[in-house]
Amino acid sequence: MNTSQRFTADYNVTYYYMRPDKLKQISNPTEVKKKFNNASYNGSIAVSNRADKKYVYTSNSTGKKIHFGSTMGDFTQHKDKKRQTAFKSRNAAWRTAPKESAAYLSYHLLW
Repeated sequence: MNTSQRFTADYNVTYYYMRPDKLKQISNPTEVKKKFNNASYNGSIAVSNRADKKYVYTSNSTGKKIHFGSTMGDFTQHKDKKRQTAFKSRNAAWRTAPKESAAYLSYHLLW
């Protein structure tokens, strides 16, 4: 058996996108959409079609798509202030990242 066959046999993925039921376990899409609408973004937000990301932002001006949000729980779901503080201090540089970046979107919409 060659390497690619072994990899295929060992790596069995049923879904290649973020399932809505899984997303609701790790994030609150309604709250994220509300935060997005209250901010001044020139684009749209939707559920990502990548299994390892939660959301995708599409810029109206450039058409660029930015997938963001890991598959771990975020503050919109767990509401744990201690975890929020730890995340924000660990990723403090993300606060001032370019507005159309995964870092900025995660920092401001998910935490």
